[in-house]
Amino acid sequence: MRTSQPEPPGEVGADDRRGAELEYQRLYLPPGTDRRSAQTVLTLHAEFGGWELDRLRLLPDGSRRVVLRRRMCRGAFLPSYLPT
Repeated sequence: MRTSQPEPPGEVGADDRRGAELEYQRLYLPPGTDRRSAQTVLTLHAEFGGWELDRLRLLPDGSRRVVLRRRMCRGAFLPSYLPT
């Protein structure tokens, strides 16, 4: 499983509903990753990194492309990504 670094600050979106700045992280889960393993990876990112699921796309070859998001925290330290 491969994770990418969060997008550069210039590509951070703003949530119109709350006015909060968000940062995004893209994950790629390769074909053959079972549903339970994908759930575990996403749960770890949510619990320890503060990420929430923005988009998940299951591709025809069985791989998954995932976009996670979280509010930008300027004062607190949160890891940019978790090793998978």
